[in-house]
Amino acid sequence: VRSVRSVRSVRARRAAGGSAGAAAGRAATQASAPARHRAGVALIALGMLVDVLLIDWVGFVLAGGTLFAVTAYAFGERRVIRSAAGGVAFAAAVYLVFRVALDVPLPIGRLWGGRG
Repeated sequence: VRSVRSVRSVRARRAAGGSAGAAAGRAATQASAPARHRAGVALIALGMLVDVLLIDWVGFVLAGGTLFAVTAYAFGERRVIRSAAGGVAFAAAVYLVFRVALDVPLPIGRLWGGRG
């Protein structure tokens, strides 16, 4: 009789959303979610600051690639090299569109012989 009651109580807890330990784990996860979001926003803001500081020295393409990689990391991507390569490729495509199609100059960077 006792085992039937314990099986029923386990089933009832599962139907109600899990055990007390699982509920406590969900509450802890939900409580830490705002802290994770604040850290992500702070990381993106830091990436934007780095972008502004780097753009005159390394140019639009590398600074944009850096910002892309930092933003991807803030959103949970942990393959930083892959993100940076994708960011540089995307920034290079944007650079070409602005420079060739729209005739709008973007910073090349002093590192590459530009005026900044």
